[in-house]
Amino acid sequence: MVVGLPAVAAQRNVAKIDFNREVRPILSDHCYACHGPDENKRKAGLRLDRPEEALKTLKSGERAIVPGDTRRSTPRSGGSDAAAQRGQGVESRAD
Repeated sequence: MVVGLPAVAAQRNVAKIDFNREVRPILSDHCYACHGPDENKRKAGLRLDRPEEALKTLKSGERAIVPGDTRRSTPRSGGSDAAAQRGQGVESRAD
């Protein structure tokens, strides 16, 4: 019996998440008012409307979104999205 084989098989079947199609609409609805393109309204220097900005290391040394790693992603409770408040991160795929 090979231990871990189901886990390997499950990883192969994990669908990639497309940032623009699946993540951006959620952020737009719940986060862009404070973390969008308007620099004057942006809080904590965090911009979420561009993947390269959303995934960067912040001045604090933390990253708001760590692709594929919900434990290292650091969503804040200031948002209204229930998933973010539960600490669920976001995966991203560069196109």
